[in-house]
Amino acid sequence: MLQKLYVDNYKCLVNFTIEFAELSLLLGRNGSGKSTVFEVLMRIQQFLSGDSRVRDCFPPRALTRWQTRGTQLFELVTRGPDGLFKYRLELEHDDERRKVKVETEELQLEGRSLFRFHQGTVQLQRDADGEGPTYPFDWTQSGLASVLERKEYSHLVWFRNHISRYVIGSLKPDRMQSDTSAESEQLSVDGGNFASWYRFLVQEYPNKILELSGKLREVIDGLDEIRLRQAGSDNRILEVGICHHGLAKPIYYRFGELSDGQRALIVLYTMIAAATATGYTLFLDEPDNYVALAELEPWLMELGDTCGEGLHQAVLISHHPELIDHLGKDCGVWLRREGTGPVRISDAPVPPQGTLRLSEIVARGWEDGEA
Repeated sequence: MLQKLYVDNYKCLVNFTIEFAELSLLLGRNGSGKSTVFEVLMRIQQFLSGDSRVRDCFPPRALTRWQTRGTQLFELVTRGPDGLFKYRLELEHDDERRKVKVETEELQLEGRSLFRFHQGTVQLQRDADGEGPTYPFDWTQSGLASVLERKEYSHLVWFRNHISRYVIGSLKPDRMQSDTSAESEQLSVDGGNFASWYRFLVQEYPNKILELSGKLREVIDGLDEIRLRQAGSDNRILEVGICHHGLAKPIYYRFGELSDGQRALIVLYTMIAAATATGYTLFLDEPDNYVALAELEPWLMELGDTCGEGLHQAVLISHHPELIDHLGKDCGVWLRREGTGPVRISDAPVPPQGTLRLSEIVARGWEDGEA
């Protein structure tokens, strides 16, 4: 479970620390840095995948504009089966040559170093018998991502796999395709590759998908089944069968033919089912978009019931009154900025004389204690 994130010199995040629980709701006005927190996590995930160079993940334009320092620092603390992992990434930006390099990349478990890259050299530590090899490495990439999956580095591999299972999304139903030519283990940020991700889940977790089908029949009127129809040797088409009044058999619609709300609701419930099967951690930016109020509350109940049990962790961003009132008091993390300054975490607002709902305080702009 992700417990803490520290960021310095990334856009509006300067000397910034945020802590997370099993279920957290990030709250604050537009421009208060909520989505930037998710963006940082996505950048770290991208960097640790080993598929991108440091300048692609952390370009110079992401430095805090009102500062002149070239040093950028990220720290991430997460709890695993063997204790607390701490990942540290320090970058140096050379504005004149428009270069970014990794100054230090380090992973610790309970204070003991598992991996350290500093000034061009990697020092590895084996799980059981101490010091491992030392070797030079490229400062434009993640050295941690390059370590081979071997049993003597099982702690390091666990951490890397854990980060890869972050599902960070801001769903855009109109970008979701019906056709898929291959399986995808990772859902894209906008959910556009949902058909390919669903195809992967069907192959790897058929029993969980069977449970999901039953749940979707309860929450979406007329839904009969979701299927992947073969349309060529590799291509499949994601279709949803809908029962219509007076017809003996369901009519099948391509996934892209459904309404935005129907597509969003299917993806949201699939996310919960997938997380309970795979250990995914969910980071969802405004999951309430496109979903009706009568549909939102059952999904929130489902999320709350599974979080901390089958679902390890979920972090949400929302301005929706229902989410603010449902989760704000116990799970809310309030982000605020003084003018255009850096982001800070602050205490939750207290309703004056207990007469107003939390969402009403926010609607009146009194969350800064101005009531």
